[in-house]
Amino acid sequence: MRTFVSLDIPEETKREIHDRYVNGMDFLNPPKDMHLTLLFIESIRNEDVAEVSKAVEHLCCNKNAFLVSVCGAGEFGGGRVVFLKVTNGFDKIIDLHSALCEEIEHTIKLAYEERAFFPHITFGRPSHKDRKLAVEYVKKDEWPEINFLCGGLSFFESRNEKGGYVHILISASAFSPVVRQQP
Repeated sequence: MRTFVSLDIPEETKREIHDRYVNGMDFLNPPKDMHLTLLFIESIRNEDVAEVSKAVEHLCCNKNAFLVSVCGAGEFGGGRVVFLKVTNGFDKIIDLHSALCEEIEHTIKLAYEERAFFPHITFGRPSHKDRKLAVEYVKKDEWPEINFLCGGLSFFESRNEKGGYVHILISASAFSPVVRQQP
Protein backbone atom coordinates (compact mmCIF):
# COMPACT_ATOMS: atom_id res chain seq x y z
CA MET A 1 0.00 0.00 0.00
CA ARG A 2 1.28 3.49 -0.91
CA THR A 3 0.75 6.05 1.89
CA PHE A 4 1.79 9.45 3.18
CA VAL A 5 1.53 11.56 6.33
CA SER A 6 0.68 15.22 5.77
CA LEU A 7 0.27 18.38 7.80
CA ASP A 8 -3.34 19.45 7.97
CA ILE A 9 -4.22 22.48 5.88
CA PRO A 10 -7.52 24.10 6.92
CA GLU A 11 -10.25 23.89 4.28
CA GLU A 12 -10.58 27.69 4.18
CA THR A 13 -6.84 27.93 3.40
CA LYS A 14 -7.18 25.41 0.58
CA ARG A 15 -10.03 27.48 -0.86
CA GLU A 16 -7.94 30.67 -0.53
CA ILE A 17 -5.02 29.01 -2.36
CA HIS A 18 -7.40 27.85 -5.06
CA ASP A 19 -9.04 31.27 -5.41
CA ARG A 20 -5.73 33.17 -5.52
CA TYR A 21 -3.60 30.82 -7.60
CA VAL A 22 -5.51 28.02 -9.27
CA ASN A 23 -8.55 29.56 -10.95
CA GLY A 24 -8.26 29.23 -14.70
CA MET A 25 -5.40 26.72 -14.57
CA ASP A 26 -7.10 23.37 -15.17
CA PHE A 27 -3.92 21.40 -14.49
CA LEU A 28 -3.81 22.45 -10.82
CA ASN A 29 -5.41 20.46 -8.02
CA PRO A 30 -8.85 21.13 -6.61
CA PRO A 31 -8.69 22.18 -2.94
CA LYS A 32 -9.48 18.67 -1.64
CA ASP A 33 -6.23 17.31 -3.16
CA MET A 34 -3.85 19.97 -1.80
CA HIS A 35 -1.49 18.66 0.84
CA LEU A 36 1.81 19.26 2.60
CA THR A 37 3.51 15.87 2.75
CA LEU A 38 5.52 15.25 5.89
CA LEU A 39 6.52 11.68 5.02
CA PHE A 40 5.84 9.57 1.94
CA ILE A 41 5.82 5.80 2.53
CA GLU A 42 6.12 4.01 -0.80
CA SER A 43 5.17 0.60 0.51
CA ILE A 44 3.57 -0.46 3.78
CA ARG A 45 2.06 -3.77 4.77
CA ASN A 46 -1.61 -3.66 5.80
CA GLU A 47 -0.71 -5.01 9.23
CA ASP A 48 1.64 -2.03 9.84
CA VAL A 49 -0.92 0.69 9.07
CA ALA A 50 -2.25 0.77 12.66
CA GLU A 51 1.30 1.16 14.01
CA VAL A 52 1.97 4.18 11.79
CA SER A 53 -1.37 5.69 12.88
CA LYS A 54 -0.33 5.22 16.53
CA ALA A 55 3.08 6.80 15.85
CA VAL A 56 1.40 9.83 14.25
CA GLU A 57 -1.03 10.16 17.17
CA HIS A 58 1.80 9.87 19.71
CA LEU A 59 3.83 12.54 17.92
CA CYS A 60 0.86 14.93 17.80
CA CYS A 61 0.11 14.75 21.52
CA ASN A 62 3.59 16.19 22.21
CA LYS A 63 3.39 19.10 19.73
CA ASN A 64 1.54 22.41 19.60
CA ALA A 65 -0.28 23.93 16.66
CA PHE A 66 1.92 26.41 14.77
CA LEU A 67 1.78 29.07 12.05
CA VAL A 68 2.75 28.18 8.48
CA SER A 69 3.18 30.68 5.65
CA VAL A 70 3.52 29.98 1.94
CA CYS A 71 4.76 32.44 -0.65
CA GLY A 72 6.06 31.72 -4.13
CA ALA A 73 5.87 28.61 -6.24
CA GLY A 74 8.09 26.04 -7.87
CA GLU A 75 7.97 22.75 -9.72
CA PHE A 76 9.65 19.35 -9.69
CA GLY A 77 10.40 17.11 -12.65
CA GLY A 78 9.93 19.55 -15.50
CA GLY A 79 6.44 20.54 -14.36
CA ARG A 80 5.35 17.09 -13.14
CA VAL A 81 4.56 18.54 -9.67
CA VAL A 82 3.68 22.19 -8.94
CA PHE A 83 4.10 23.43 -5.36
CA LEU A 84 3.91 26.44 -3.05
CA LYS A 85 7.03 27.27 -1.05
CA VAL A 86 6.84 27.21 2.75
CA THR A 87 8.39 30.33 4.26
CA ASN A 88 7.29 30.59 7.91
CA GLY A 89 7.21 27.26 9.80
CA PHE A 90 9.87 25.66 7.58
CA ASP A 91 12.16 24.64 10.48
CA LYS A 92 9.27 23.30 12.58
CA ILE A 93 8.15 21.15 9.66
CA ILE A 94 11.70 19.82 9.17
CA ASP A 95 11.81 18.97 12.90
CA LEU A 96 8.40 17.24 12.67
CA HIS A 97 9.61 15.20 9.70
CA SER A 98 12.68 14.04 11.67
CA ALA A 99 10.61 13.27 14.77
CA LEU A 100 8.08 11.28 12.73
CA CYS A 101 10.83 9.23 11.05
CA GLU A 102 12.33 8.50 14.47
CA GLU A 103 8.92 7.65 15.96
CA ILE A 104 8.13 5.21 13.16
CA GLU A 105 11.59 3.61 13.23
CA HIS A 106 11.04 2.76 16.91
CA THR A 107 7.90 0.88 15.94
CA ILE A 108 8.43 -0.82 12.59
CA LYS A 109 10.83 -0.85 9.66
CA LEU A 110 9.39 0.90 6.63
CA ALA A 111 10.58 1.84 3.19
CA TYR A 112 10.15 5.60 2.95
CA GLU A 113 11.73 8.21 0.74
CA GLU A 114 15.37 8.74 1.62
CA ARG A 115 15.83 11.89 -0.45
CA ALA A 116 16.22 15.28 1.21
CA PHE A 117 12.97 16.56 2.67
CA PHE A 118 11.72 19.90 1.32
CA PRO A 119 8.50 21.26 2.90
CA HIS A 120 5.99 22.44 0.27
CA ILE A 121 2.28 22.34 -0.53
CA THR A 122 1.59 20.23 -3.59
CA PHE A 123 -1.13 21.99 -5.53
CA GLY A 124 -0.76 20.55 -9.00
CA ARG A 125 0.15 17.40 -10.91
CA PRO A 126 -0.14 18.49 -14.54
CA SER A 127 -0.66 15.96 -17.29
CA HIS A 128 2.23 15.50 -19.70
CA LYS A 129 0.66 17.95 -22.20
CA ASP A 130 0.40 20.74 -19.55
CA ARG A 131 3.89 20.49 -18.03
CA LYS A 132 5.48 23.25 -20.13
CA LEU A 133 2.63 25.57 -19.17
CA ALA A 134 3.16 24.65 -15.49
CA VAL A 135 6.89 25.47 -15.69
CA GLU A 136 6.04 28.92 -17.07
CA TYR A 137 3.20 29.44 -14.57
CA VAL A 138 5.44 29.11 -11.51
CA LYS A 139 7.78 31.82 -12.86
CA LYS A 140 5.19 34.58 -12.37
CA ASP A 141 6.01 37.25 -9.78
CA GLU A 142 2.60 37.59 -8.14
CA TRP A 143 2.51 35.15 -5.23
CA PRO A 144 0.95 36.86 -2.20
CA GLU A 145 1.70 35.25 1.15
CA ILE A 146 -0.92 32.97 2.69
CA ASN A 147 -0.81 32.09 6.41
CA PHE A 148 -2.56 29.32 8.32
CA LEU A 149 -2.47 27.52 11.64
CA CYS A 150 -1.36 23.92 11.27
CA GLY A 151 -3.38 21.96 13.80
CA GLY A 152 -2.42 18.33 13.23
CA LEU A 153 -1.38 15.48 10.97
CA SER A 154 -3.28 13.09 8.73
CA PHE A 155 -2.30 9.67 7.40
CA PHE A 156 -3.55 8.82 3.89
CA GLU A 157 -3.53 5.95 1.46
CA SER A 158 -2.62 7.18 -2.03
CA ARG A 159 -4.18 5.12 -4.83
CA ASN A 160 -3.22 5.61 -8.45
CA GLU A 161 -6.54 5.36 -10.25
CA LYS A 162 -7.74 6.33 -13.67
CA GLY A 163 -7.56 10.11 -13.79
CA GLY A 164 -4.84 10.45 -11.12
CA TYR A 165 -4.10 9.77 -7.49
CA VAL A 166 -6.92 9.45 -4.98
CA HIS A 167 -6.15 10.17 -1.31
CA ILE A 168 -8.11 8.15 1.26
CA LEU A 169 -7.93 9.23 4.90
CA ILE A 170 -6.70 6.48 7.23
CA SER A 171 -6.41 8.54 10.43
CA ALA A 172 -6.14 12.13 11.66
CA SER A 173 -4.55 13.42 14.88
CA ALA A 174 -4.65 16.92 16.34
CA PHE A 175 -1.76 18.76 17.92
CA SER A 176 -2.17 20.04 21.47
CA PRO A 177 -4.01 23.34 21.35
CA VAL A 178 -1.99 26.49 21.90
CA VAL A 179 -2.95 27.94 25.28
CA ARG A 180 -2.40 31.68 25.61
CA GLN A 181 -1.43 32.96 29.02
CA GLN A 182 -3.42 35.87 30.44
CA PRO A 183 -1.31 38.91 31.44
